[in-house]
Amino acid sequence: SSRRRHTMYISVTGVQTCALPILFMSVVYTKQGKLVQAIETARKSTEADKNFPDGYWRMGYIYGRMGDIANSYAMYKAAFELAPAEPLFVRNLGFVMMKKLGDAQQTVQLFERAVQANPQNWYAYQRLGEAYAFLGDHEQAVSRYDIALEIVLEDLARDQGEEISLERLVDIHEELASSQRELGHLDEAIATLRQAIELAPYDGGARARLV
Repeated sequence: SSRRRHTMYISVTGVQTCALPILFMSVVYTKQGKLVQAIETARKSTEADKNFPDGYWRMGYIYGRMGDIANSYAMYKAAFELAPAEPLFVRNLGFVMMKKLGDAQQTVQLFERAVQANPQNWYAYQRLGEAYAFLGDHEQAVSRYDIALEIVLEDLARDQGEEISLERLVDIHEELASSQRELGHLDEAIATLRQAIELAPYDGGARARLV
C-alpha cells in the first residue's frame, strides 16, 4: 500500500470503523513515548472492532519498541490473519519471524500465503527467496527472486505499484546471483550481477561478488 500514516491516522487497509479515533490516540501516545498507554489504547481499538487489523498491527509495533518479541509476533500475526494481502502486515510479521525468531520454515509458509492473497507482492517473493536460500533450497529461491524482479520491473515500466528503492532492487539481483552460484549456474550469476552494476554503477557490492 502506498498510503502512509500522517498526523490524522489513516487506516492501512482503507476501512472506515469506529476504532479509528481510538487508534489515533494510540499513535499520539507512541509519539510521546508513552508506550504503556499506547498499548492499552490500541487494545481498546481492537475491542471496539475485533476485525480491525490496524489495531493489532499497532500493538505489534509498540511491543517491538518495548523489546517484547513474543507479543510483537502475536499481534503482527493477528493483523496478518485479518488482512493477508496487505504488504505492510506481511513485512512486519516476516521480519519478526525470520530476523528475530529465525524460523525459516514458518516464514516460507507465511509468505506463500501472502503471495496467494496478493500475487503482486514483490516483497513477499523476495523474502520467500531469502527463506528458501536459508533452508538450502536454491532452486525455489531462484524461482521466487525471478518473480520478484519480474513484478518490480513491470511496475517500474508502468510507473505504478509499490515504490521500491534502487538499493532494494540491487539487493534482489545480488541475492538471486548468490543462489544461482550455489546451483553452479555461474554464467547466469555473472549476468545477474552485471545487471545490478548497470542499475547502480557506484554500488560496490555487485562488483565485489564478480571478483
